[in-house]
Amino acid sequence: RHSAIYLSNSPHRRHPPERRLLILGGPRSGKTTTANTILGEEAFDGGVETTHSNVGQTEIYGRRVTVVDTPARTPKRIRQESQRGAALLRPGPHTLLLVLGWTGLVFGLRVGPAARGPCGRVRL
Repeated sequence: RHSAIYLSNSPHRRHPPERRLLILGGPRSGKTTTANTILGEEAFDGGVETTHSNVGQTEIYGRRVTVVDTPARTPKRIRQESQRGAALLRPGPHTLLLVLGWTGLVFGLRVGPAARGPCGRVRL
């Protein structure tokens, strides 16, 4: 079998039937807001702390999109919940989306001036 590359305006392009996204990040980084934005609705309650992995689905351009919003308290809990979240996206996520907030905290660690690049962005 030969692989083919289809241009975006090609009538023969193929779209996978679904997309599965796992959203990770530190506390109060904006994971729930990001998930709601992707889903186009308030699927998750952004006013309270996320305590367990939550699943939301929508259809975008005829493709089912499944998003898992994970909680984050400690690095160990982030690891546990990312594994649980991935299990909710069988056979696995297509995308791991890391959300970094602008609070100066990354996974509970304060990011100092030495780690900041131009415009105050965190260098990874």
